[in-house]
Amino acid sequence: MGKKGDKLFNEVEKFCNKLRPLEDLYYLEHKYNAQLISLAQEFNILGMPVKKRYNGREVDNKTYVKLIERIAMEGTGIRTFFSEHSSLGQKTIQKFASE
Repeated sequence: MGKKGDKLFNEVEKFCNKLRPLEDLYYLEHKYNAQLISLAQEFNILGMPVKKRYNGREVDNKTYVKLIERIAMEGTGIRTFFSEHSSLGQKTIQKFASE
């Protein structure tokens, strides 16, 4: 993956490890994990494919897919949260929005 990708993968791994016990509780209670966004912010993994000039991590597509694969191991809802806001939202805005 390269140094940048390895560092980010380690951050995603730490995020997932901290998220897992919380996600288990929310799942059993049939509730949305209200701590998901704050945890993602804590590990700075929101905006992974966003360009650095917009305060993103600017990871390439191959690295991004590997990171999403790891996040997906924590559950479909978690994966959907990341893939929706990143793949559909942020990438689309970067491609078609104007400064």
